[in-house]
Amino acid sequence: MTEQDAADIYLDEELGDGQVELEHWREAARRRAEEETRRAARQRRRLLLVVGAVVLALLVGLIGWKVISAARARTPEEVALGGKRASVLFQLRARDGGAAASVVIMHDRAAGTGGMLAVPRDLMLDVPAAGVVPFHEALILAGESLTRDALADLLGATIAGSFTFDQATFSAVIDRLGGIELPIDHPIVVKGSTVARPEADGQAVRLRGAAALAYATTAVPGETVASAAERFAAVVQAILQRIPDQFEAAANLLAALGVVGNGTMAPDQLAAILAGAAGDLRGQTMASGTLPVSTGGDGAGIIDPTAAGPIVHDVLGSTVQTLSSDGTPRVMVQIGIPPEKEAREAIRAVIINSGYRFINGGQLPDALSDPRPKTTITAFGKNGEEAGRALAIALELDPDIVEMGQGLGVADVLVVLGEDYDFTFGGLGD
Repeated sequence: MTEQDAADIYLDEELGDGQVELEHWREAARRRAEEETRRAARQRRRLLLVVGAVVLALLVGLIGWKVISAARARTPEEVALGGKRASVLFQLRARDGGAAASVVIMHDRAAGTGGMLAVPRDLMLDVPAAGVVPFHEALILAGESLTRDALADLLGATIAGSFTFDQATFSAVIDRLGGIELPIDHPIVVKGSTVARPEADGQAVRLRGAAALAYATTAVPGETVASAAERFAAVVQAILQRIPDQFEAAANLLAALGVVGNGTMAPDQLAAILAGAAGDLRGQTMASGTLPVSTGGDGAGIIDPTAAGPIVHDVLGSTVQTLSSDGTPRVMVQIGIPPEKEAREAIRAVIINSGYRFINGGQLPDALSDPRPKTTITAFGKNGEEAGRALAIALELDPDIVEMGQGLGVADVLVVLGEDYDFTFGGLGD
């Protein structure tokens, strides 16, 4: 064998071995490619499963949200009412422009209850830009919005708006309703003629607009302002008996009667309150009461804060604002000594400078004839005692004089100023 032949055999063997290695490499590459393909397929399947699960969860969530949203969808009445509870100050304007009579009407949609609070016309209100004025004069001196806000502040209640009727419109609306029916306790005289008399058995009588207006506004000799307020409330309840208890029907009726654009409340919200209150009245779930007011030492009507708290709570619902609602204690001050104005202004400054809300409670009825010898501080509610003791310190009084009141007050703290308080310098006198 020649050297060339040996070289050719060697090359052939090398080529053969290389071919084998190449085939092995190709097979390994093919297997790797197949594995990568299978791995990619598995990843795609897992991804599809994840995406499918996410899409399914989104669909379930969307369907659930739609079901819940549909269940919670607010009706037109709920939208118009503006919340679960709303109230309106409903007033009848006297011929001089003041308030002849007033009630607060409340409807609580969530609880299915309502309330009507009669407000005596001689109640003294501390009205911004007008000062302390009788309630019936506030409408002239301050207008509807400030009158409503001052009443809400005094009561510690939320009043969404006000609505005022002049006497001609009030009478015309009752006529267009076909009249009202209610028991009356005395003959009704219109233009010198008796148009209605009480029934012997106390049954309701039908009154047209003029008669209802006369019954609501004409003073009866010897009656109290509270009795007059209650009589107007009875007329308003009789009107509610003629109002549909369905919102849309009530709104259409009020529009047909021309009861629009007269007050600080949107007509739809008024319709929602009146329709709800009409249903409460028919369902016998409407509470009623009269704000307790007594004649003060200066001849003005002052609120009885202890008696008023439960009435406001029971009639207007859980609207009494306490310390827990906004963090600012409401402090009502009543003056039990003769120099009422000087004492009130002095203690007002201390209370406001201490970060409290001052509520003017007026001068006590017997402040002139029987002045209070001692200053008292009464606290109401679970947070009232702490607020009362802090207030006593701010007034330079002994915190131990603070007593807890029973039930609810219209303020967190009630201060009755006595002769022992030196309002010139603060604190107790010698």
